[in-house]
Amino acid sequence: MPKTSATPLPDQTLVHAIAGGDQEALRTLNQRYGHALAAVAGRILEDKADAEEIAADVLWQVWRQAVVFDPARGSVGAWLMTLVRSRAIDRLRARNVRLRPITGSSAVAVVPDATFEPHHHMPRLGHQAGEIPEIVVRALRLREGAVGLFLYRVDQV
Repeated sequence: MPKTSATPLPDQTLVHAIAGGDQEALRTLNQRYGHALAAVAGRILEDKADAEEIAADVLWQVWRQAVVFDPARGSVGAWLMTLVRSRAIDRLRARNVRLRPITGSSAVAVVPDATFEPHHHMPRLGHQAGEIPEIVVRALRLREGAVGLFLYRVDQV
């Protein structure tokens, strides 16, 4: 997609280009909305790392599902903000469920899983990496490595 500094491309044009596999259009959309996506997620989650992860997830979703965008239902900005808000709220709910104390006979001991190695999971992404913009591949690899650090094996007490 050629860059025109005098006339920025409309958001709908960018989403249409993304649906056609245009990585530059995704990069432009990220430059246009990336900070706002992270800011909305950050206000909901109050965690910068989670907020940035949610913003990257939304951009990955846009890359995969740009074809489903319907301009009759609202603007690109509204669509993106709805996606990021929904994902952030889902993350917040999941976090709140994990933080509830478990007592009584349901109590379990959490033991780090020494056998988990995040690099064993990376080949899943490898065969598709040529189809995914590098910025998204890097975000997903960072996310998967971070998730691996927090996976635990739960043994009954």
